Amino acid sequence: MNNAGVFDLSIGVDHAAKEIVRCIDMTKEGDDLEEDDNTLEYYLTHESPVSLKNILASCKNRCVLFDNKPTNESNGKVCGDEKLKEVKTKLEQKLEEDEKEARVIAEKREEDIVKDKSSNLEYQLAKAREERVKAEEGVQKIQEQYNEEIRRLSHQLQHALK
Repeated sequence: MNNAGVFDLSIGVDHAAKEIVRCIDMTKEGDDLEEDDNTLEYYLTHESPVSLKNILASCKNRCVLFDNKPTNESNGKVCGDEKLKEVKTKLEQKLEEDEKEARVIAEKREEDIVKDKSSNLEYQLAKAREERVKAEEGVQKIQEQYNEEIRRLSHQLQHALK
């Protein structure tokens, strides 16, 4: 696995936690020197990768050696388990926080959608009311015209009957 996916929580919290601890606890080549009866100088000049040699050259061959090995194997296992547990807990907390944030964002988005739909419906209702008022005014005008025509015809009829 490349390091690009190490912090990707979509691979699962357990797997991500193990990968992070693996990166932290990864055995360095300097840890094997003691077992191989080699010196740091020998390793750096004969066995190290070219990229490491280039880095050292850019630092004028200055380096620091750390002894990363635990004093006994059981301590190393316990430390690794504790680190794994700690990293897993932190990742779970982060995942929980991210899920809460995602829920808040989703709720906000839903509220915005509802507000938009509500505003749109209110606008459509106002337009419909406006059109109804205009239609009622038009009907009233036509009714007045018919009433006036009926009065006029009634007046003519009465005048003709006299």
